[in-house]
Formats: sequence, structure tokens, C-alpha cells
Amino acid sequence: MAAAVRRGGRPGESGLSLIEFLVAAFVLAIGILGLTMLQAFSLRVTGQEVGNNRAALLAEGVLDEIQARARARNVQAQVDSTVLDDTLFTGTASSRSYSRTGERLQSDTGRFYTVAIRRTALSTPAMPLPGLSRFEVEVSYTADVVGPPGSPKSITRTVLLSRKVSHV
Repeated sequence: MAAAVRRGGRPGESGLSLIEFLVAAFVLAIGILGLTMLQAFSLRVTGQEVGNNRAALLAEGVLDEIQARARARNVQAQVDSTVLDDTLFTGTASSRSYSRTGERLQSDTGRFYTVAIRRTALSTPAMPLPGLSRFEVEVSYTADVVGPPGSPKSITRTVLLSRKVSHV
């Protein structure tokens, strides 16, 4: 004999009611909304890290340039006893401006990164080390902070790298 289909929530009935289905859909929607908010947050944080990475690469590039110029001065001094004139090795500080893409600018127009270069001679009366300096390169830029939607804030971020360089 075939069993008759029962309706109306009687004992032994199987399946989902409309309310159970709506509760399950609501819970699923909240979970998906949380995942999309997490994705949006991670994209904003990743965008900020691009600025930090570019600033660190810019600082490394400036330090590499300083070291290359020091080596050129050393080679020139060994070849014909003359020293190339370079204010980086005689002064104490200088600054440069760079665009958002890392290109060096001749003026402050379009400036995104500001690079400050400081030199400290490491020679002291107790320990004479002529031609050895510590160069510090500080790269500063303004970045938007990840915060609640509708309340953007800007802060100045700074990357500081240093290196000892031997020069004549």
C-alpha cells in the first residue's frame, strides 16, 4: 500500500518549513557579507603596503647610488690622485623629491615621496677613521589610513635606512 502524504506538521513529517529556510538563508547572507567586508579590508591594506614597499625600494636605491658614487671617488683618487667633487661626502644633509611612481623630480610639483639624506662622519679623535661615514636615508610620504567607511584619515609614514660607506 502506498503511504499518503501528510501535511500540516503532523508527526513523522520530513522536510523544511518556510521559516527554517528563511533562517538558514539569513545566516548564509550574514556569512557572505562578512567575507566581502574582509576582502574589501584586505584590498585597502594591500594598497597601503604598496606605498611602504616603494618607499623602502626608493631608500635602497638612494643608498646604492651613494655607495656607487663613493666607489667612483675612490677609484678616481687611486688613478690620478684627484677627488671628484661631490657635496654628498662633504655636507651633512640634502633632500630630494620623487613622484608617486618613484621618478626623481627637479621641483616640488607633483611630489609624493620626500627623501632626506643625512651624513654623519664616523671619525673621532679617539678612533680616526677618515673617509668613513654613516648615511641615513629617510623617505616620507602621506598615506590614507584604513578606518571605518566615511572617515578617511591621512598620516605621514616614514621609512628610515642607514648604511656605512667608505669614501675619500
